[in-house]
Amino acid sequence: MVKNLFNEELRVAEQFSEDERLVTVCDDALKCASSLPTNFFSLIVTSPPYNIGKEYERRSSLRDYLAEQKPLLAQLVRSLKHTGSLC
Repeated sequence: MVKNLFNEELRVAEQFSEDERLVTVCDDALKCASSLPTNFFSLIVTSPPYNIGKEYERRSSLRDYLAEQKPLLAQLVRSLKHTGSLC
């Protein structure tokens, strides 16, 4: 449970469903994004790898990094409403 700005408790689901209000997903990002409905979300917040050599990430060239991110971004944009935001 989390609390919103009005101190109301909200349940956070761990698996996507169109009926849930809040969902956090810890999974392969591309696999998850590919299964999301089209033109559905108003807001998507994600944290891609920074590609700066942190212990938990594999650093690659900028070209390779962008090529790896492109399919994921395409799926996230597909799932956004036309008025939605991706952060």
